[in-house]
Amino acid sequence: MADFVASVRERGNTAPTNAPANNTAPLRSALTANNDSSYVSRESVMRRFLMYFANNQPNEMYDMLSESSQKQISRANFAKEVTKASDMREGLKGDYRLDWIGEERARVIVTRKNLVFKSVSQRTLGITREGSSWRIVW
Repeated sequence: MADFVASVRERGNTAPTNAPANNTAPLRSALTANNDSSYVSRESVMRRFLMYFANNQPNEMYDMLSESSQKQISRANFAKEVTKASDMREGLKGDYRLDWIGEERARVIVTRKNLVFKSVSQRTLGITREGSSWRIVW
């Protein structure tokens, strides 16, 4: 509790703002502005990462990776991996499900329906705390 109080004092006692659920533009800007804030939830960080994935923005995704993930994969190789995952990316543009596995892992499940068949893709991503912000483990 003392750490929380100290972090609030360091930020000048600013409270988080809640954007309406149907208007995502203010939410995106608030999340970007509060990237290092401990107020941003792991769910919000994960959904922002998936939004970048759906919009094929590998540079923004790479910036959200944990230090250990960035040491394991270069920006160029990461961009290639994201580009190859077109099924996942297309599925993220529709409805997808985010199932949390414990505190630091989430399974992303996307379903795509075609005229003849239905395909399901999934990927498990990690999330970790680095300082006061959440980072994605690729």
